[in-house]
Amino acid sequence: MNYNMNHIIKTRENINLNINNILKNTYILLSLTVLFSALIVFFSIKLNTRSVNIFVTLIVSIGLLFFINVYKNSSLGLLGVFSFTGFLGYTSGPIINHYLSLTNGKELILFSLLSTGMMFSVLSLYVLFTKKNFDFLGGFLYIGFFVILACIIFNFFFNTPVIHLTLSGLMIILCSLMILYDTSRLVNGGETNYILATISIYLNIYNMFLSLLAIFDFFFSRD
Repeated sequence: MNYNMNHIIKTRENINLNINNILKNTYILLSLTVLFSALIVFFSIKLNTRSVNIFVTLIVSIGLLFFINVYKNSSLGLLGVFSFTGFLGYTSGPIINHYLSLTNGKELILFSLLSTGMMFSVLSLYVLFTKKNFDFLGGFLYIGFFVILACIIFNFFFNTPVIHLTLSGLMIILCSLMILYDTSRLVNGGETNYILATISIYLNIYNMFLSLLAIFDFFFSRD
């Protein structure tokens, strides 16, 4: 009886230790990729790079995501993560440059950064402290992804401020729920690969920031 109890306790301790290690590795890698991406954005702005064609962006991004998924358990996966986040940083340079050209562009960017950081911190800390399981969101998020995709395609052909604003609002909601979902999977052992976890959370932060920037631009731009 005592042996079985000790075995159960030992097993639980090992599981908790493994989860803690994955959490630590995920947030360390996430911090490094965000800083690296920001550095690439900085150089992209200084070099005044041109916008990358949307189809080229999609092809390169999907290719890098496929590469990361294949090599998620090796050092090549880390190379893929930095290549992917660096590429998104490069393509974001022209976007940030556009906002910097606005009268209050710096304020819009700063407000978007602070709002993104605050929302991410609140949502993540809530899950980390409560350890609530958000697996029930899986089906809803799957449907939400295709709704967003349909809106993006529709907006590509019928680009109007209202559609763009609606798309940005839906993206913020989806990213917020994804942060809850992804963090919950990390805390409860549903995700055991810190490379895949990092990419997922990074994309949530990235898309949330750009969506908030678009919304603040719509309501508060002085141009």
